[in-house]
Amino acid sequence: SLAATLPVYPDGHGSYPTIQAAIDSALAGDVVELATGVFIGSGNRDLDFAGKAITVRSAADNPDSCALDLQRLGRGFNFHTSEDSTSIVRAIRIVNGLPAADTTGGAIACVGASPRVENCILAGNESALGGAVSCVGASPMLVLCRITGNLASNGAALHADSTSAPLLYRCTLSSNHASATGGGIYSASDSLLSLTRTILYSNCAD
Repeated sequence: SLAATLPVYPDGHGSYPTIQAAIDSALAGDVVELATGVFIGSGNRDLDFAGKAITVRSAADNPDSCALDLQRLGRGFNFHTSEDSTSIVRAIRIVNGLPAADTTGGAIACVGASPRVENCILAGNESALGGAVSCVGASPMLVLCRITGNLASNGAALHADSTSAPLLYRCTLSSNHASATGGGIYSASDSLLSLTRTILYSNCAD
């Protein structure tokens, strides 16, 4: 069958009142398309692909036009069901994340999962490990992302444990702050971090 596009609107009108509702209805290859605006509230945070090979993206393909404001009540995306590079988040701004259930991944948590995150802005998120992105046995690919102004104890932009191999390509990590180590990135000694054409500046750790 042909891939479908499932539209979601900030005011909840249409067939899918929340982003999670659209994800739950999506089939492999489908696109969950977010209209211009700011998405808040239950069903628009702690989003779970449940292993699906789908794309969640902004309709305008511009992260400045579409935001998840998590209001410090959770994180943006939780990948934990063996997702791979066919699970894609594209052109969304994810802000004000603060996980409620645990201490990893203020914007995106990857546990045994390796999604692809493209052209996103991750800003003003916070957690103990990985203020913006955390990797536990995970190898996500971040492409053309801007990660700025995030807070953590370790790895304010990204935290990778010893079994992870995250890849960052043409990303910019700036003005992130860790209270302990890894103002930009904390990469455990056995991890296989790859940075290509990526800029880190003005990150600091106490």
